[in-house]
Amino acid sequence: MSPTTTSKKRTPVKAAEPSMSKNTAVDALAPASAVLREISVDQIDSHPSNPRRELGDLSELAASIREQGILEPVLLVPGAQGSGKFPSRYTVIAGHRRTAAAREAGVATVPAIIREGMTEAEQLEVMLVENLHRSDLTVFEEAHGMRGLFDFGMKRTEIAKRTGRAIKTVGQRLAIADLPAGVEASVANKTMTLDEAITLADIAGRNKGVYDDLVAQLDAGELRAWAINRAFQSLDRLGADKEWMKYVDSTGVKQIDIEARRTATDIKPLGIKPDAHTACPGAAVYVATASYWTKKEQTDWVCTDPATHHPEVWEKLQAKRTAAYGGVSEEEREARAQLDADLEAAVAARWSWICHLFTEAGTGRDQARSIIVAAAVDYATDDRCFSLGEGSTLPDGINWPKDQALALALAVVPAIDECVPASQWSYGNIVRSQNTRDVTARAAALKWFKVLEAAGYTLTDVEVSMREAFDQAAPVDEGGAAA
Repeated sequence: MSPTTTSKKRTPVKAAEPSMSKNTAVDALAPASAVLREISVDQIDSHPSNPRRELGDLSELAASIREQGILEPVLLVPGAQGSGKFPSRYTVIAGHRRTAAAREAGVATVPAIIREGMTEAEQLEVMLVENLHRSDLTVFEEAHGMRGLFDFGMKRTEIAKRTGRAIKTVGQRLAIADLPAGVEASVANKTMTLDEAITLADIAGRNKGVYDDLVAQLDAGELRAWAINRAFQSLDRLGADKEWMKYVDSTGVKQIDIEARRTATDIKPLGIKPDAHTACPGAAVYVATASYWTKKEQTDWVCTDPATHHPEVWEKLQAKRTAAYGGVSEEEREARAQLDADLEAAVAARWSWICHLFTEAGTGRDQARSIIVAAAVDYATDDRCFSLGEGSTLPDGINWPKDQALALALAVVPAIDECVPASQWSYGNIVRSQNTRDVTARAAALKWFKVLEAAGYTLTDVEVSMREAFDQAAPVDEGGAAA
């Protein structure tokens, strides 16, 4: 999330209950046993680790100091060695606003208590506790202060005890302290709730990759509730994947890659269960890595040599498969393979022809292009989902059109062309089927062929045969289904 300008309006948090502990840092706030000294404001520096990042409007406090002076001393520790008029310098531990207001009011000195030997952790604790008691820190300022104490080695339970916060609250503050500045700005500007920020911190703590993806989605303008919900779904899936892979590892079965999987046989058709197959010399398992499915859904339990290790069930399976094909002849198998090759070549030819049409100049091409552009617009504005084809590979020497309308139309073409079968399996199903989906696909393919012919494309032999088969199976008129 991109950082935004932080609002000057502060979002205070509930003050901690006064601490009853007797620790050096808190006791340092009590001036009863200390000697007051007047210290020049020019000798005093702000503390670099002060949890309070904004001092706010000092005008009223400065006016009060002009009238009544500073009624409560500030707490200082010795600072870096100075030079010139002020060889001794001091750093503010408690009283940053009073010191700044005194400087604004033109007061030369402030009453101060100097504490020697305070550790950095004690200094930070004093600053944090003082502001908590004054209800004067934003949640993120409090979070950064607690993060500082944690980094100094203080445990969460001790931070809770020293600050008067609940342990759960301390945990949440430590989590949001690590969020990007843009989140803090969004909470300050009230474009994000604190609960949502805590949710983001929870996701970040569980899986940085999921968190980074979530931030990218939010930066891209995704609705926050949907993006967060998807992030939690990803976390649940990753958790399930981790447990599943622990189980897979526990079986001791050899894990193989995709190349070995291609030559292995799934044991399910063999009637063998994974738990009963672990002792087989050919036992193996392949787990794919697609991000949108679980590991369990992508796990294949296989045998690398079923003919050797399970000869009887293997022979039965082969016989069953042969019977299912109905004794298809070798000639028929070759015909099917040839149809696959012809359909694949037709897809490539159509795509190449359109790409050249859209990127080459020549007489009559504008009119031909306009016909396909109209079809693309008709398809894209139809009430359905489709995917742009900008990831499609263009023929060698062809670049996407510079004209935005042509480029968009060309990107839509692969989605339109999906209605035309690209294999004998899909071809046969669409020709024979009478369900609504396949009837619509036939009509869409016929309409697309008409658009291409009107633009000057010459159908290949297999496309002519396809058109005739589709027309006979489900004739359509000019008002047929859109591609």
